[in-house]
Amino acid sequence: MKSGAKILIAHGGADPFLTPEHIQQFQSALDQSGLDWEMVTYGGAQHGFTN
Repeated sequence: MKSGAKILIAHGGADPFLTPEHIQQFQSALDQSGLDWEMVTYGGAQHGFTN
């Protein structure tokens, strides 16, 4: 996949819908895609956090 856009992923560290294994698989897929990405994890934040 080719994209000139940089991707920022904001992840709630206390999201009950995503296991650590899901996150690892997602990061591996992004690494393999060749995209320019960064993930920021907000500890204690749930799924769909706004503050």
